[in-house]
Amino acid sequence: MTDEDQIREMYALWAERDADKDAEGWSQLYTEDGKFISGRRIEYVGRAAIRKNLEDRTAASPPDRHTMHIFGTPFIRVDGDHAESRSAYVAYGRAGNGPWEVMTIGRFHTRLVRANDGWLFTEVDNRAVGTPTGLVAPPPPAQ
Repeated sequence: MTDEDQIREMYALWAERDADKDAEGWSQLYTEDGKFISGRRIEYVGRAAIRKNLEDRTAASPPDRHTMHIFGTPFIRVDGDHAESRSAYVAYGRAGNGPWEVMTIGRFHTRLVRANDGWLFTEVDNRAVGTPTGLVAPPPPAQ
């Protein structure tokens, strides 16, 4: 697997663990001193603070709240054991069986470092550029 493929996989794991509310697994995608910058421009530094961010967001939302991130094709630049990437994203959410709604549109900026067994984020800047109102995705087809 190429470095670029591994970095794209990191995007998928980040989104999956966030959606699964797996705070421990999500924080393990970062270096020990990694930084997460939320869409609201709040910085969380270190795995413990990053893990607590997802734990707090999970605790503050209704138990039947689900979220997903969809990324565009990322720009990736690898320089030895360091890399940076960025991609547009859309975050969707829904409560229970309600409709999926676009929550945020943004740009995902990352810095990564090669670790023993792959890549880890040193910084994720989840830069929101808009929170659309009135945009609602159609419900999934009935089964």
